[in-house]
Amino acid sequence: MTIPADDGWHFIGKHAFRFEPPDILFSRPIGDMSVDQVKQMMAFLDTLPAPEKGFFALLDSAQAGRQDPAAMKLPEVMERMQLYQAMVYFNADFHHRTIIGLYQRVGRLMKFATSNIPVMICNTETEARAWIDAQRRKS
Repeated sequence: MTIPADDGWHFIGKHAFRFEPPDILFSRPIGDMSVDQVKQMMAFLDTLPAPEKGFFALLDSAQAGRQDPAAMKLPEVMERMQLYQAMVYFNADFHHRTIIGLYQRVGRLMKFATSNIPVMICNTETEARAWIDAQRRKS
């Protein structure tokens, strides 16, 4: 269950999510994310107004743990990945950068729906938001 906060953040366990109109889904995962928590995140995504061109996922990896690998096999995850225009990570350490790269390679090899979604890794939130702005101007 997501628990809304007064500042627009919704919490699933320790993980925080916020929709920033018109098209950003800002995520701050803290620690590991279970399959059940991923399902709850998908349910939260269903409550948001769908941007015409898709969401930009803005992910703060500073305190992120690992996501249960079984979550990536969930049909609802694969289906909702098509709702994204791009994903941009920031504060990603070496471990996270490696995992993100592996997911990208596996996605391309397995022809997952996510394989065509641009993924960017930035050092700071400011850089990540600037990248999103540049992507908006391109489309």
